[in-house]
Amino acid sequence: MRKKTVDMIPILSEVEMLSPEKLQAEIKTLLTDDRRSGRSPIFTQEQILKIIDLACKHPSDFGYETSQWSLNLLVSEIKKQGIAEQISAKSVSRFLKMR
Repeated sequence: MRKKTVDMIPILSEVEMLSPEKLQAEIKTLLTDDRRSGRSPIFTQEQILKIIDLACKHPSDFGYETSQWSLNLLVSEIKKQGIAEQISAKSVSRFLKMR
C-alpha cells in the first residue's frame, strides 16, 4: 500500500492543480482496496438485511412464547423462513453487531 500511495502523490498534485473537484474521487480511488483473492461471502447483503429485519421483530409475531430472541431461536426461524439453508448462531451474532 505504501508504494501505491507514494506513486500517487504526483498524480494527486496534478489533479489538485488542474481539476480540484476531481481530487476527492482520486483520493477515494487511492484508498479503495484492490479486489483480493479468497473465499467469496457465503451470505448476500439481502440475506443479512432480512436477518437483521427479522431480529428487530418480536418472536411472538411468529408464534413463539418469548419476549426476546435467543440466537438459537433466531437461527431456527431464519431456516424456517428460508432466508438461509444453513447458518450458525455465531454468524447471526456477527450480522446483528453490524447494525
